[in-house]
Amino acid sequence: VTAMEQWMDAAERGQRTQARLMASSDRGRSSYAGLRGEFDLVLQRAASLQQTARVSLFDAIMINRVALHLLVLISVLGLVLFTRQLRYSDEQKARESEHLASQVALRTAELRELAGHLVTTREDERGRMARELHDELGGLFTAMKLELARLRRIPELPAQALERMVGIEQRLNEGIAVKRRIIENLRPSSLDQLGLVSALEVLCQDAASNLGLPVLTDLQPVSLDKECELTVFRLVQESLTNISKYAKARRVWVELEGQGDWVHVSVRDDGCGFHAHTVPARHHGLIGMRVRVESHAGRLAIVSSPGHGTHIRAELPCKAQTEGESCETGPPAAQG
Repeated sequence: VTAMEQWMDAAERGQRTQARLMASSDRGRSSYAGLRGEFDLVLQRAASLQQTARVSLFDAIMINRVALHLLVLISVLGLVLFTRQLRYSDEQKARESEHLASQVALRTAELRELAGHLVTTREDERGRMARELHDELGGLFTAMKLELARLRRIPELPAQALERMVGIEQRLNEGIAVKRRIIENLRPSSLDQLGLVSALEVLCQDAASNLGLPVLTDLQPVSLDKECELTVFRLVQESLTNISKYAKARRVWVELEGQGDWVHVSVRDDGCGFHAHTVPARHHGLIGMRVRVESHAGRLAIVSSPGHGTHIRAELPCKAQTEGESCETGPPAAQG
């Protein structure tokens, strides 16, 4: 740098010859060569450092790449294991839910079958009691009436005795009437002797007389087996009993009709109504209706709200018939 400054000073002072000599001297060349050598060494060291840095960077990149691949592999493996465990848990839950559902369905079917069996047993017991009352008590009452008839044939019977016999016969007739009413409540004879439609007509007429309000009927002949007919009769009977106790109705409608493979029964009133989903547990009438209907593979619906009356609808399957027939067997039998 000092030689260069001297050369520049000589050139500026106009000493061109001296400046050329200074620029072309061996000392300048050796200095330039030494400086070039130093620059070459610096460049070589820089290249060496750059190569070392490049190798280190490549190694770091390779290490990061391998670590990233391992991390991705571990993540995929963890995801696969988690998905497998989740699928296994879902399958286990599904199996448990299916098992619980099957158990609930089984227990429900058993309870429904038991309830139907209890209803059938109750009706059988009521029928047996009705037959025993009819046979045993009826026989006793008949024998008592025959004895009274024999007593009347005795000549010169005191007037007071005849008067007492008249009172005894009157009490006996009242007992016979009570016996008939009990038997009719236990097992409606009209259902076996007259059929479902006529039995319902008699039941509705009696209910209209007892309630003092019109019971409008639309009853059509339908095809049901004996047990289903008894269920329909008990359904209407229980509904009319509830209306007489709680409804405070002005009119009642009772309908029976067949539609396709189903028989539809309807009892409706315009009374005070109630909350159908808040019936006290001690009231078993509605539960008994549902059990009776469902024991025959039927459906029961109770529609009611305060101030809007009550509507009880039931659907029961028809009795097995020949192919092509339906529950509708004829025109309406009675309309009120």
